Amino acid sequence: MPALSPALPVGTPVWADLASSDLEASTAFYGALLGWTRKDYAEFDDYADFQSKGKEVGGLAPKVDEADDAWTVYLKVDDIQATVIAAAEAGGRVLHEPAAVSDLGQWALLEDPSGAEVAVWQAGSLAGFDVTNEPGAPCWFELHTKDFAAAVPFYEKVFGWTVTSIGDTDDFRMVVFGEQGAAGAGIFDAARTPADPRSQWIVYLAVADADAAASLVTANGGTVYDGPSDTPFGRMSHAADSTGAPFCFIQLPDRAPQSIQEN
Repeated sequence: MPALSPALPVGTPVWADLASSDLEASTAFYGALLGWTRKDYAEFDDYADFQSKGKEVGGLAPKVDEADDAWTVYLKVDDIQATVIAAAEAGGRVLHEPAAVSDLGQWALLEDPSGAEVAVWQAGSLAGFDVTNEPGAPCWFELHTKDFAAAVPFYEKVFGWTVTSIGDTDDFRMVVFGEQGAAGAGIFDAARTPADPRSQWIVYLAVADADAAASLVTANGGTVYDGPSDTPFGRMSHAADSTGAPFCFIQLPDRAPQSIQEN
């Protein structure tokens, strides 16, 4: 699939990076699972990019202090200063003020009212991922929140999300950003999900064969929590990598969703 279009709406996930307690272990894990390689940059200290067949598919950095190993999702914004002000006014917190990353763009780190961390990205020369929605690349981004009622209005107010409900029962409550079938991300009510100990964004990584991927996860020190199971969106599992960072992997149907690709 093509790289991200600059015309993507504000609020679309455009980047993700992994904060890891062991950079070498993380490099080895995703290399074994997805064939990713690591590209280091002297000018960015310990920050590196993950690449799939030479295409940028995410970032890698050392985790900070006592934070858990985790993926961070970056949402597109056009005015980063206005976004951080809006986030504070909507009940969120600014964890890292806007900062420039050379000529690539500007980023900031927020915490939504449900306690989930989410980053924002105002593009310069870097719009985001080089490739999405194919094996070896990110394909979906989902907030698992412990406070659904607080989280949804935050993303509506701060990022202008228009959401569509795809389930509204205690067993399954979820909205997606955009119309079902053409959505850019989702918010899942995880209040009754023990596997989600806290509110957090989850990155879904596309694989060619979900069953083979499950074997590779466990063989390389990760954990598969369920499945792989067939769903309307593909065959998938919830998992954690070799340093404990949660993620999902999914074998997409033959026709990938038109979510974050260039139209």
